[in-house]
Amino acid sequence: ILLAVAGITSLIMHLIQRKHRRDLQRRIARGEVNLEALGIKRLNVPQEILDKMPRYVYTSKDGAQQLATKETSPSPSGNLDAAETAAREALPKREVPFTQPTCSICLDDFEHNQTIVRELPCSHIFHPECIDGFLRDNSSLCPMCKKSALPQGYLVTDVTNAMVRRERLIRRMRERVTTI
Repeated sequence: ILLAVAGITSLIMHLIQRKHRRDLQRRIARGEVNLEALGIKRLNVPQEILDKMPRYVYTSKDGAQQLATKETSPSPSGNLDAAETAAREALPKREVPFTQPTCSICLDDFEHNQTIVRELPCSHIFHPECIDGFLRDNSSLCPMCKKSALPQGYLVTDVTNAMVRRERLIRRMRERVTTI
């Protein structure tokens, strides 16, 4: 009888935990929960998602005004090889809607009509070689605003019981703070 009670209790606990894992997976798929932003799971961005993020040549109003006021000088593109120049010409040129003159990872300034940048879904821009390595190896969060660069509802791993417990604990703590 004791063995039957232990077996039934174990089965019930397994079914309850499975229900909680599926519930968390559904909430992640709907975009209600971001495991990395909660500090529960470290996620990386796969290369195929990085390749879908837009790349373009950096232009700005300030850079256009500075180029107009400068005297004619030898262009720095003369030092570039033909393949790099062709790749730059193939990319669209787009003016940045806000002022971000520097890559916040390497702290290099963007050059008007010269620098190729990658834009994250949060609209922050970085050198592709800087941000690709960061997102692929370190974290899926933008280094500036901490928003996820992954598509909404993207989950690369299975949800574990530990993730469910941690997310529930964080949710309860937030509810207590809002009621106080």
